[in-house]
Amino acid sequence: MRILYLCNCTVSVVTKALCQKRSVYGGWLDKAIDYMQEDNDIIYMSPSTQYTDKRISNSFRYIGFDNEHNNQTFFTNILTNFNPDIVHIWGSEFLH
Repeated sequence: MRILYLCNCTVSVVTKALCQKRSVYGGWLDKAIDYMQEDNDIIYMSPSTQYTDKRISNSFRYIGFDNEHNNQTFFTNILTNFNPDIVHIWGSEFLH
């Protein structure tokens, strides 16, 4: 299954790979990602101060988007190319 997460925080697997400080928010997402990435192809997206596109494992890709990439064309391209079975949006009360 192909899953696209669009969330307002960064999960532990990403902060470890990018040598960043772990967020104290969304801890339940850490366990969900750990469980889901075993049998699924995942793209995890969150707001970032700079654009980042990094394959963290065979099944997990992180995209951090900045203000320049926060637009309809950018998201449409990802949706079209990845063609997810599920889109999980969390933290939609924020601007992104």
